[in-house]
Amino acid sequence: MKRERPTNLKHELLIMKRLKLYCFLLLTSIALFSLSSCSKDEEESESTTDKVVIKDDGTTSNGSLFKAIDDKNFYLDNIKYTVEDGHLLVSGYNVKGLKGKANIASSITYKQNTYEVLGIKEYAFVNCSSLTSISIPQSVTSIGKYAFRDCTGLTSIVIPNGVTSIEDGMFQCCTGLTSIVIPNSVTSVGIGAFDECCALTSISIPNSVTSIGNYAFYGCSGLTSITIPNSVTSIGDGAFESCIGLASINIPNSVTSIGGYAFRDCTELSSIHCLATTPPSFVSYMIYEDEITFFSLFSKDTYAKATLYVPQGSLEAYKAADGWKEFLNIVEE
Repeated sequence: MKRERPTNLKHELLIMKRLKLYCFLLLTSIALFSLSSCSKDEEESESTTDKVVIKDDGTTSNGSLFKAIDDKNFYLDNIKYTVEDGHLLVSGYNVKGLKGKANIASSITYKQNTYEVLGIKEYAFVNCSSLTSISIPQSVTSIGKYAFRDCTGLTSIVIPNGVTSIEDGMFQCCTGLTSIVIPNSVTSVGIGAFDECCALTSISIPNSVTSIGNYAFYGCSGLTSITIPNSVTSIGDGAFESCIGLASINIPNSVTSIGGYAFRDCTELSSIHCLATTPPSFVSYMIYEDEITFFSLFSKDTYAKATLYVPQGSLEAYKAADGWKEFLNIVEE
């Protein structure tokens, strides 16, 4: 009878452990490969969903709803596009159809011609209260005045990197807007751009911005903090008027002029840090049709209760300057 080799238990256990390890590594590699493939497919899918082809039969490459208006105008998912100068502009919306989230395409093939979507026209989404969010592609480089005015349901928005100006009234009375991303390409914030955006609690202005327009943040009652970069040279009339949630504000040393009533009715202001050694200029009155109108920078209560902090060696200059000398408490820092 043939003798069986004695069993080496430790040896077998070691082999089993190695087999388990190899199986684990093999399964992990397969899983990672699958995830990588899925991720790649998803990325490719996401990168192409904003490029839409409208076929001759009216169907679309991504299932979007298409409706022709004429040779130059059409609706895609209830957003109106207009062919202009060889590209497309978003020019309006279907009042009855556009609700919830909206996605603007970056390029559309229409009547066998492919057009890039380069801009959003003035008043394009005005009074679209049912709009809650909107995705704007990087192809868009301009957004017109009052484009989103009275979009009261809009809660957040990201502005593309190519946009250079927040135009007048662009988000005026967007009372539900809680967050907004402004890119470094923006150089100016227009008149009334965020007027009455009362749900905004904070906003960071990029250091590319050089001017803040008249009434840009008027009535932003929820605003508790704002960062004004050292690139801003002018702040317009009433720019932060009635921002009743602001407790303090820093005015950088780059600011050379501030308009009338810029901080009027900011009732919670307790500290103002003005970093310019020379007080920013301020026009305290205006003559119109033989009538004189006088202005101030802050409200009487602010002048009486808040503390103005100024650079070392500039105390006397502020005590003599219109708009600043009215403070009862001026301290060098």
